Amino acid sequence: MATVMQELDRSYISELRESRLGERPVLRALSRAERPGAEILGQSAALQTVLTQLDLVAPTDATVLLQGETGTGKELLARALHTLSARHARPFLTLNCAAIPSGLLESELFGYEKGAFTGALTQRLGRLELADGGTLFLDEIGDLPLELQPKLLRVLQEHAFERLGSSRTVHVNVRVVAATHRDLLALVHQQQFRADLYYRLHVFPLTVPPLRERREDIPLLVRHFAQQYAHELHKDSVHIPAEAMAALVRYDWPGNVRELQNVIERAVILATNGSCGRLCLSRAPWSATAPPRSRCGRRRWTTRCARTLWTCCAAPTGWWAAPTARRRAWV
Repeated sequence: MATVMQELDRSYISELRESRLGERPVLRALSRAERPGAEILGQSAALQTVLTQLDLVAPTDATVLLQGETGTGKELLARALHTLSARHARPFLTLNCAAIPSGLLESELFGYEKGAFTGALTQRLGRLELADGGTLFLDEIGDLPLELQPKLLRVLQEHAFERLGSSRTVHVNVRVVAATHRDLLALVHQQQFRADLYYRLHVFPLTVPPLRERREDIPLLVRHFAQQYAHELHKDSVHIPAEAMAALVRYDWPGNVRELQNVIERAVILATNGSCGRLCLSRAPWSATAPPRSRCGRRRWTTRCARTLWTCCAAPTGWWAAPTARRRAWV
């Protein structure tokens, strides 16, 4: 399918963009096959709405703003946007605006010349130049310092900037995809984010639904993660009983898909006693009570939930594991 996508020239992509509902499933089918690792899983109406919008905007060069809670898969959608665009053969680079100190973020984004500051022994290209012709994904754009926002606004408007320590203007052809879990409009009202940059980023907003709003996708995700980690840990496939799956579906998952993935990974790690493992859930904390709201309390609570997903060693008969293993599961 990758070969087929590469053979689609600009005229065919333009034809797909201008088509109506009758041809949209063609682009949507390409989208499903081209997503990296087929990691965008789900059949819920909420997710399908986002994917339909993604199919429409991906072939364009429009700036896309991905909004949603942490752990919902915004970077996966950004990669899918790049893969489906005409820039798919060019670089896809990411920059987390919250992970780099503000003093270093400018040089990471725009680059610098030799001698621009102490320690600048050679010229270094920034992410914008390295992504020329491709896509730059700016994660946590809400944490971009105010002093850098006018420079990014100029890049979005004029596709031009200057490196640190240089007066020469550099022109780039790069598509910017931004993501945030914060309310940018509220930040604008609090004067923590520039209004002109907000409206420039807000060309095509996509809101990624949290996992609690697409509970019907949880069984598919659970089976996918269980199979994935069982393969990585060289274990046989793990069976998930109906009562365990029901408890997983009932839980609200404040950490969204990332939290679900971590819980299943820990559960598969706990799956011992040979190759005939079965994930069992009995008296799980999430089946009766809501998670604590504090971060530390939720972390302890989630760890205990994962420990309840432990492996039974008597798979042929369905009997519970030894009392020692059972007691260890409730530590």
